[in-house]
Amino acid sequence: DASPVRALAAERLARDPDPKSADALIQSRFDKKWQVRAAVVNAIAERRDRSLLDPAIALMDDENDNVRYDAAATVVTLSRLRSARKK
Repeated sequence: DASPVRALAAERLARDPDPKSADALIQSRFDKKWQVRAAVVNAIAERRDRSLLDPAIALMDDENDNVRYDAAATVVTLSRLRSARKK
């Protein structure tokens, strides 16, 4: 099972400024393992990239409670960034 490696890769992508890293996170949100999807949504939050709000919102409908909870927290984080920049 390579899911721990995929989860670690998602965590590392959080700190990579390359736009391709954001694309990789977006694609990884469909991973079959919830641990990877949770790592993806946490990486999205850590990137603090408002353009990733929609993928985070989509993960609020995940089948796993942990992923949904993390996605909700990520949506709040990214929404606050959006609101703070509008003021």
